[in-house]
Formats: sequence, structure tokens, C-alpha cells
Amino acid sequence: MDAVFVDEAEVKAAIKQVRLDNGPINWVAVTYEGARSTKLKLHGSGSEGVDEFAATLADELAVFGLVRLVDKIDESLTVKFAFISFTGDSMPRMQKAKVSIHRAGIMAAFGQSHVQLSVTNKSELSNQVVLQKVMETSGSASRVINRETGQKETVSSTATAAAAHSKKEDYSIMQWEDLGNVKATLKQVRAHTDPLTWALVTYSENSLQSLKLLGSGTGTIDAEVVPLLRDDIVVYGLVRRTEIIDESETTKFVYINWVGENTPRQLKTRLSAHQGVIRTEFEPHHVLLNCTRLSEISDAEVDAIISKASGTASHVLTETIHTERVQKSSGTAQASTPAQQSTPVTEAPKPARTTQRTTAPRTTASTASTTTPSTNKDSLILTDEPAIRAAIQSVRSDSDPTTWALVSFVKGKNNTIQLLGTGTSDTAELVSQLADDAVVYGLLRRTLRVDESDTVKFVFIDWCGNNIGRMLRARLPVFSGEIKALFSPYHVDLHPTEHHEITEEIVMTAIATAAGSKSNVL
Repeated sequence: MDAVFVDEAEVKAAIKQVRLDNGPINWVAVTYEGARSTKLKLHGSGSEGVDEFAATLADELAVFGLVRLVDKIDESLTVKFAFISFTGDSMPRMQKAKVSIHRAGIMAAFGQSHVQLSVTNKSELSNQVVLQKVMETSGSASRVINRETGQKETVSSTATAAAAHSKKEDYSIMQWEDLGNVKATLKQVRAHTDPLTWALVTYSENSLQSLKLLGSGTGTIDAEVVPLLRDDIVVYGLVRRTEIIDESETTKFVYINWVGENTPRQLKTRLSAHQGVIRTEFEPHHVLLNCTRLSEISDAEVDAIISKASGTASHVLTETIHTERVQKSSGTAQASTPAQQSTPVTEAPKPARTTQRTTAPRTTASTASTTTPSTNKDSLILTDEPAIRAAIQSVRSDSDPTTWALVSFVKGKNNTIQLLGTGTSDTAELVSQLADDAVVYGLLRRTLRVDESDTVKFVFIDWCGNNIGRMLRARLPVFSGEIKALFSPYHVDLHPTEHHEITEEIVMTAIATAAGSKSNVL
């Protein structure tokens, strides 16, 4: 779930101060607005590093912070960022569960970090502890040795921070050979009507801070990109790919970060300072591919990463799996045969339907469910399953005006869901169907504009009203997997409990963040 801030501008401004390599502010933190709130507010910021940050922590709070430190590798100083997640020991269990759901979205809002730490007691935090973690990650820890004792020692963060301020050279300042040409080439890659599908840049010869265009082309990664990747150079690139989800074609952009295994050490030590600056030129992008060997980059590898990021990789079901799910819900599961396992899914034709919002009738003696009721209460039953699947398929179809479909539990039946409704308007129309005493699942289709490309995005809605019954709430985890499979694939999932947590703005921000089109470089 993406982070939602009480004052987003204030938080962004504070993060920006920490991101300044030579700025006085070196940490920032946010916490929840209140015990029941999912919104975050600025907790504090300062210039005394981890120790000062740790002093602001309390056992009943959840606090997320970003700290800037300086790591020394040989004679080079590099700026490092640490993301810290603090969950106080005295926090209620439900609040702790909320933290685990929000952590990834908050970390994404803070942007790039070199190390991540999760702690429950502030005694676990200090400048020395976090710096040691940074040094272990970068490999510099083993180089810091006391010459007299022969023992490994950590470097004082205060000393390294002071050294960083006295260092006149700013490694984050980059130079470009013909930046205008580089930008124009990247713009061509982003234009879905342009034949150019990839562009690469690399460091100029004998330079540690100057970049130039390495190449661009219209062919495949295997045929054109891979041959340019030598093991003694660093390359940054943008590749355009097309992914098909059901009947929708979506354009995806992949940011490639190639660091050859034989890259000179002097250049390697500066890469962490360069990456944030360079990456802004390639934003937005949907996925990042870090690679050091040719075996790690190919057309197949890139497509697999895209599918995984969009949620399509693990949701392509064989007919056997689909059949087993139906049989499980009807209590007639049978062993599958090898021939069944290799048979692809063939969807039934979509039945005719209106585009107006509809509400499915409750199951009665005269309107029997097409799914045979199961005596197993742990099996999910779909009332009029063809209608439910047809509604979801309508949302996925570019030629259908339907933009959302919702299902909910039948009153008094904690293992049976029915079609709640469909619609052709925006998020507000969907929200009007969400009651405080209901659990509702749904699929919402929106369109995201990335430069000159329109991409269709699907959002899975998991609404759990604050006033639902205890018995139903307790059973929700049992059905979670089947529900998600019903609505998969999707690009983003939202888990609101109140209407203000799901608006058109929140939905589009979540989509943009997941797609990489919402920049986290402030």
C-alpha cells in the first residue's frame, strides 16, 4: 500500500534536505497521525544523525526514517542512505500489522536507500550500528583495520561526516556529452509510435563523471543491447516493451543498470553518488534491472521481470488449476491427468450484458446458484459465477465501457459472495457502493499517461468496513488467496477501510508510483 501523508509537501521538502549531500540536515522521520489513522505526518528531522533520530522514538510509536551517512572506501568518500523502520514494543498488535502492510509504500516514498533496518527498541540504534551495516553492505568494513592491534574497527560517523563536508569535490555532479541528443533519443524511446525501442549511455573514455550516448536501436535486447555490454564498463539504459494483459496492450519501460565485473574500482566507488542523479534522466520507468553478467539480461529475463512487477507472471493458470478450484468449491475434486496439466485455459464467450450498474439478486429457491453449495465452510462459493466472471472480464475489455466491478458477501453467509454491481464512471461511483458493515472486493480500470503513451492499469480493491461482524472478519484470511486469484492479474492493490482512503487521486497516485511515473527524486 502506498504512503499517504497529512502534508505531502512538507514531508517531501524534508526528504529533499536529507538528499542534499552537503546539507546540514541528515535525517528525517514520519509517524502515524493517530492510533487509528493510516495517514503519516512529519515526526522530525535533524543534523546529528542516527543518535538524534533514536532519541525521538517511543515504545508506543511506529516511526519510519531516512538517514544520510558517509562511507569511506579506500580513499574515496561515498554518500549512503539508510531506511529505518521502528515498531515500538508497546504498540497494539493490530497497529503492528498495519505497519507491515505500509512499510514498502513508505520506503518507496523515501526513495533510494542502500540499507534497510527494522528495529523494535531504540537501544538497537546508534550511528555506529547503522554505519557498520552500511560498511558491511558496501564491503568497506573489512578494509577498516587497526594497524597496531590487527582488529577490525568501525569508522566514526561523525568523523566521516566531517570529512565529507571538507571534501570539495561533489561526486554527484554529472557532465554529459551532448545532453540534448541524449534527451531527444530517450524521448523517441518513450514515444510508442517511434520505432526506436532502446537507448544506452556510458561513461566517456577516461572520465569518472562524464556520460555519453553509447547507442540506440529498434531491435531486440539479445541482438542489439547485449553485444554493447562489456565487462569493464558501466551502462545505463532505457528499453520499451509491450505487455498484453487480457485484451489490453500496455507499454512498459525498463531501466537498465549494468556494472561490468571488471569495472575499475575508482569508478565503482562513485557509482552510488551518481545513480540517483543519472536515474532521474531515465524516469519514469516501471521496473529496474541491475545486472553484472550477460546471463542476467535478455529479452526473456526482461519480460519475466515486467510480468512479475505487473502481477501477471504468477497468475497464468492452466485449465487443471482452474478446474481444481471449481471442484474444490463444489466438493468434487479429482486427481488431474498429465494431459489436463498441459491444456491451456480457454475462456467462455462473454454473455451479453448492459453497461449500467447492476446489483445481483440474492440466492433463493427460485434463483439457485450455478455453483453447487459446499458443506465445507472453508470453501468460497460464488453465487452465479458466470455473471461474476463476465463482469470482471468486461472491466478488462478495452472495447467495453465498464470500468469497475464489485462483489460482496451474501448477508448471513460468510463463505458466499455475489455480484454487487458494475459501473462505467470513476472511483467516486465505485466508492458509493462501499458500506461500513460490508466486505467488498473489486477490480477498477484506469488509464495512466506516461509521456506520449496511454497504458491501461487494473486496481484490486479489498474493502473491509469498520463495522463488519467478528465472525466474518475472522474468516477473511481463509478466502484471501481465492479472492485474489479471481481478480488477478492487477497492477496495484488497495485495502481501504474508510471512504477517504480511496479517492480518484489516491488511486492514480498508487498507479503512478507502482509504474515508476511518479518520481521520488525530490
